[in-house]
Amino acid sequence: MELSPDIILFIQLVVSFFAGGTLIALLTFAAEKAGSRASGIILAIPSTAALGFFFMGWVVSPDEVATIVPGTLIPLGFCILFPLAYIYSAAVFARITGSKWLQIFLSFLTASSIWLLLAIPLVIYRVNDPLISIPVYLLMVWVAHELMNRGLTDKPPSAVYTVRQKILRAFFVGLFIMFVVFLGKTLDPLWGGAMAMFPVAFSSSLMVMHAQYEPHYLYPAARRIPVGSLSIFVYNITVMLVFPVAGFILGTLIAYITSLATTLIILKLSGSPAQNSKHEKK
Repeated sequence: MELSPDIILFIQLVVSFFAGGTLIALLTFAAEKAGSRASGIILAIPSTAALGFFFMGWVVSPDEVATIVPGTLIPLGFCILFPLAYIYSAAVFARITGSKWLQIFLSFLTASSIWLLLAIPLVIYRVNDPLISIPVYLLMVWVAHELMNRGLTDKPPSAVYTVRQKILRAFFVGLFIMFVVFLGKTLDPLWGGAMAMFPVAFSSSLMVMHAQYEPHYLYPAARRIPVGSLSIFVYNITVMLVFPVAGFILGTLIAYITSLATTLIILKLSGSPAQNSKHEKK
């Protein structure tokens, strides 16, 4: 019995939902076990990008996914600026309302709206040239890194997740991955690829930390996100190069190896876990 295209798409969407939730649960566990200084880098490990490209490679084609990668790099750069928008908004809303949950909702809504307003025109006008997107992304990494690390000496706070928060976070990310795959199939792969860059994993962590700490404590937690995003950048570039040759399954494995190698190098250059523990005790 041959399945209809609609049934096949439904199965692919369901699989993407569970895969997204499982991966983010594993990353949450790893971030909890790591030192607070390393958690930002770990949370920048490709999750929505990796799964979005994988399932679009399955649903659409590896070649089409490779062609839209340059168009995802500037939206990735906007993700680096997302924490700045969120934390600044949180500080403003903290002076307006005493409700922490309203502060979190309004801060997330503001930062997300800014990201969408910046990213959507790039998709509409198909800004998909690597000679433009790569320099712009690297410039945003440098600017965000300088802004987030200027004069900061505070110890980064650690997010403590309840079981309920872990389940909701995994559910939220799973739904988002499903949405990305649906966009890539029904609208355009570039839409799916650009939306896959939205910082859904880190934004949910930021909201959990915001529920536990005041806004000014969030800057130290976010300051390694710009450098950590280089692992996603390397992942995307590897996908662009290997998907047409190796396919989406082997291509995903190769891209993840290069991305994890980048993450390990960043962690090494940022200081060993032992060194970080000493710093955090001061």
